[in-house]
Amino acid sequence: MTHAHVTWQSEQAMRPTLSSRAALAVTISIFVAACSSVPSPTGSPGSMTTASPAALPSLANDASPTASAPGTTANPTPASGGAIALATDSIAKVVTDGLRLRTQPRVAADSEKLEPLLRRGEQVYVVDGPTRASGFDWYLVRPLRLSTYPPGWVAAADHDGTPWLAQATVDCPANPDLGQLVRMERHVALVCYGHREFRLEGLLTQPIASCGVGFDVQPEWIGDCGATHDLAVNEGHGNPGYDDTPVLDIHLSPEVDRQARIPDQTDGKLLRAVVVGAFDNPAARSCRAPPEDGVEPAPRPVVVLGCRISFVGTSAEPVGGRASSSLAKPVLAAAGTRDYSANGGDWTGYEFSVVNWYQFPKELFASAADLPACGASKAASRTWVEIWDAEYDARLYGFCGLHDPATDLDGLWFAVPRGEAPPASVYVTFIDRLTWSWTRSDPVKVTPR
Repeated sequence: MTHAHVTWQSEQAMRPTLSSRAALAVTISIFVAACSSVPSPTGSPGSMTTASPAALPSLANDASPTASAPGTTANPTPASGGAIALATDSIAKVVTDGLRLRTQPRVAADSEKLEPLLRRGEQVYVVDGPTRASGFDWYLVRPLRLSTYPPGWVAAADHDGTPWLAQATVDCPANPDLGQLVRMERHVALVCYGHREFRLEGLLTQPIASCGVGFDVQPEWIGDCGATHDLAVNEGHGNPGYDDTPVLDIHLSPEVDRQARIPDQTDGKLLRAVVVGAFDNPAARSCRAPPEDGVEPAPRPVVVLGCRISFVGTSAEPVGGRASSSLAKPVLAAAGTRDYSANGGDWTGYEFSVVNWYQFPKELFASAADLPACGASKAASRTWVEIWDAEYDARLYGFCGLHDPATDLDGLWFAVPRGEAPPASVYVTFIDRLTWSWTRSDPVKVTPR
């Protein structure tokens, strides 16, 4: 997953539609019986540039427009001394022309002026404030047009109380369906519904690998680039994945075992499922943006907000429920190593066997043309097997074309560049894509060659 490096002075966010996400899925090249970029040894089993408006003129007042800037009909709430009181976790709108954003809540040398100036009518999410300094009340805001404006501090009104920001009114449907929810700007959805739980039915697809521009955050799973699936309203004009159907990014929480619940989709054939979840997950409060190459991260409240607008799925089930299935627990054993060369590189393969292969009926590995394909292959098996790094729960290699458990389960493997240390231990998972059943082995120690 690639991330663009972005500071909080120049932040963008692109939310891909289903067409860009599903298009990625069908362009991924996967071997008939294994899914990875690691070359297979012979004989192994199947294996943004900111789109800113024209710069507005710099105005004489360093905090904001001139004192003669007109007001609006937004009915701002006056506070003591003529100041404008805005609620945090609300949407406000700019009611003047050319409102200045700054990196600090004050007019000072250490408070950098940000570009471009906010235009009249722009909406912002009120993150924090007010902070009184330099004769103004300042609010930390995140403009809703993330591709145009950075987050920053703005003065809410002139010295005489003339408003530059006003509370905005947002439309919050009482019981939105998936179609309404995916079309709502995510900051607005957060304002409207907070941590309210939704039960949403739609079509699942894999998210695009490159998530656009946003912060790199910890914990990664809840940040902009941590979406595990997308939920779409419909397939469009009979061509799933290639229309402009909006999608809702789903971030499955760590408590949800995603392999057990949602099989991988790789060819645009979507599964209908019910996802239960909410915005404003409590884990968002722990989000941080670590510095990268000495570049200043975003202000902590802005980072937290970026995680709060993620829709976190706490469960995902196929429509109609699961078919009954009972998978045995695989017993994994190390079976040796071998060096080989492929694709211009030298590799060390680590081989494993499932010693209780006889507990897995052959029909589990039958070709399943009615299930999503494995890349270009139409002979993908019903059950897929994957090898995982036990320490980091990181997928190492996958097999989607195994058909004979007696022989194929005796030839599982992964490879690392020759001379590189392998993971300390690994385990395997079996995913029965027909019944959405899942099982895993205990970890097995890996002995370096």
